[in-house]
Amino acid sequence: MEQTSQAIAERVKKKFGLDGYTLERTHLHREAGSFDQTHYVFNMEWFPKGTAPTEDELNPEGTASIDVDLHTERVKSLVFVGGRSEAHTATLQTEQEVIRWVETETGLTFGEHFEFKSKQDRKYMFSSVVNGISTSPSGMISVELNEDNLLIFFTIHGHFPVIHEVIPESFSLTLEDIPDLIMEQFMLVNFPLMSSSRFEPAFSLEEIYVTNDGTSTRPFRLTDAVHLISIGEVMTYEPSLDEEFHEEKINLSDEVTWEQAKQREPHPDLLPIKDEMVEDTQKALTEFLQVVYPKDSGEWIWQSVERESGYLVARLEIAQTTNDFYKRKINVFLNENGTKVLTYMENDLFREMTSHFEEAKPAVLSKQEAYHLIKDKITLTPVYVLDHGEARYRLYGKLDCEYAVDARSGEVKLLSEME
Repeated sequence: MEQTSQAIAERVKKKFGLDGYTLERTHLHREAGSFDQTHYVFNMEWFPKGTAPTEDELNPEGTASIDVDLHTERVKSLVFVGGRSEAHTATLQTEQEVIRWVETETGLTFGEHFEFKSKQDRKYMFSSVVNGISTSPSGMISVELNEDNLLIFFTIHGHFPVIHEVIPESFSLTLEDIPDLIMEQFMLVNFPLMSSSRFEPAFSLEEIYVTNDGTSTRPFRLTDAVHLISIGEVMTYEPSLDEEFHEEKINLSDEVTWEQAKQREPHPDLLPIKDEMVEDTQKALTEFLQVVYPKDSGEWIWQSVERESGYLVARLEIAQTTNDFYKRKINVFLNENGTKVLTYMENDLFREMTSHFEEAKPAVLSKQEAYHLIKDKITLTPVYVLDHGEARYRLYGKLDCEYAVDARSGEVKLLSEME
């Protein structure tokens, strides 16, 4: 493996014109793929010759940090610290040259596997598609050039499905098919306005995925763990005032050894979550809540359990229905079998940031009135969503809206302006 790493380093040095650089540091970590694969990633930090780490051991400006898949040798990311490069990377003068470079580097085909998501100045964003339909979780590609059109930033992450990985189906769902669901997802939310330190009430639509036949839904998730079990259970318990919770440190690093890479040891997040692990998690979670949240019986919903960095993570959300922009949530980390709670994280930061904000004034508009102002801006677009159980992508409709209605004035605003 040492010879492999040296060979990769030499090829990377030549590929990106790093003659004026010195390979200063290397790391090896692993990632869990969408289809139970483990990807071993070799990271190289190339310093411009004559430079050294900063006083706090950060990389100096101009450093090239490069990630390469150890087994396919495809580049996963290229980042020049501070956007400054002394390397001889590719010069990409036109949009078409950027696309051709991405196709060559990734082995993907524009229009078949990825499409434009956005472009701003010399920054390009692409996302995954199949047959012109977006996929979720989305594969993303980013490319950035400097003022001389030299490559200074590239990343690719996520999965880019091929046609045989999707269940063939024609999209037939319409907004007229799901009026009740739309109203369920349309709700009053108190948006935090950071510039004026106050909350503003507005009606907005919470995005959700709807099956093509309109009979069931799937929540939109920022993360999509390979092994995730939905629970949806209200946690009730008696307080345990005589006990104490002893928090333990956890290690979220995915760094591994060369021997693990050589053996292609599977990522621990790919281990299935067995029924007895869910039962043990419920018991450990209840004991944790009895001690740390003794007065909160019935106030928390255990939403799901999944794997993260080798741990089981139970996700809880406040049960009370509120108009808060951020609901109170707790992520509880347990050992890999779910028998013991190690630590927990509550999203207190947002509450601390907004504790001095002026409270939202009462809404003037009714939900129905607000809906009529925004209904023509609600969208339903086809999306292929990964079904881990079938290891294939299934067609859904993504119900969404980029606008909100001010609950007092009736003004229709972009969500991006609600800040």
